[in-house]
Amino acid sequence: MISFEIPKEPILRGYLFSFINSLDPSPIRVRSEGDFVIIEHIKKRKVTGLIAKVYEKASSKIEGGNFKVALSNNDKAIIIRARTKDKPTIFSALGLTPEQSMEDVFKKTASIVKQMTNEEFQREYYTSRLRFAPPSLLRIEHYQAGRAPFFISKKLDRTKPEYLTLLQIVTFLAGYVISHSGYVLADGGQRRAMLILPQVIGKTKKSFYDLILDYYKNYKPPGARPEEALYLWFALTLPEEIVEVSVVGVKEPYGANPSSIDFSLHINLELQKRVWEDLGLSLSEDKKLIWLKLLSYALSPKTEEKIREDAIKYSKLLFKASQGSAEAARELLLSSSRTVAILAKTRAGKRDLERQKLSAQTSKIAEKLLSIFS
Repeated sequence: MISFEIPKEPILRGYLFSFINSLDPSPIRVRSEGDFVIIEHIKKRKVTGLIAKVYEKASSKIEGGNFKVALSNNDKAIIIRARTKDKPTIFSALGLTPEQSMEDVFKKTASIVKQMTNEEFQREYYTSRLRFAPPSLLRIEHYQAGRAPFFISKKLDRTKPEYLTLLQIVTFLAGYVISHSGYVLADGGQRRAMLILPQVIGKTKKSFYDLILDYYKNYKPPGARPEEALYLWFALTLPEEIVEVSVVGVKEPYGANPSSIDFSLHINLELQKRVWEDLGLSLSEDKKLIWLKLLSYALSPKTEEKIREDAIKYSKLLFKASQGSAEAARELLLSSSRTVAILAKTRAGKRDLERQKLSAQTSKIAEKLLSIFS
């Protein structure tokens, strides 16, 4: 048996759940007891071999070329090369040289953990005397305190992190790597890392790592705002197995700048599914594609300005209507139909034809929504 203490900080909790949910689910039982997640092998064997495989998955994901673990200058002093000669780093503690990489951190940790008993892993995870300040990707609560409702405290001292053991840091960073679902463009063209952080444990038959890897390849959103469009995008495209997640957009650390949060959404797929079932809203794959086309126009900073203005307005009304607002559905129909009528009377260029097509498709969506309210 191995236990992991559940962090109070939402980001760290999400990293830990990403890690735990990426264990091979077939030979283990996972349960929560108070502030801990308990993992037991069904045949009373070691769990450490399965844990080592998750570190290996994190290494493989980076090696796959999708992204690198971004580090600030302070992070590099903690992980790679200390500012003072005799101070240990994560690299030196693992016997790595500064020329090696984060992939090597996960590989080396995996090879060490694989040889441990459950009891040895627990001791090293909790009571190792060698401790490190957490890098900024594990300190977002501290830097972000008081700036967004996602975070637990407005007082910096309450979010000030404790020093962590090597295994704690590597485990949380592996969870970060697993939850990393690619990059989206924020308005203004800045790139943001998108994290999908599970809020429950042990609910999937397939590992979270595999679910997220498939999602990254097939359904990455084209942008991050407006949030109503982003919420609907995830509600329509996330695999049902994931159940409940927080989606967090991270400005990655660079130079002297630590990591920070650009956006965050909480999505309960089970609850949203029940809302749509209660409304009588059923979306075929073809209808989903029509919704996603509208949402992609709204989300992408590359969309032509007037078309995006229409799409943003429509997507915000669509969000309200899809949550049960008949008034929003009527306004959506009125607004989109009016745009179709106005553009039909003008000399249509390519942009206007595209706006007209978008508005006509939106009118059909609105009509369908109104039919379920009547």
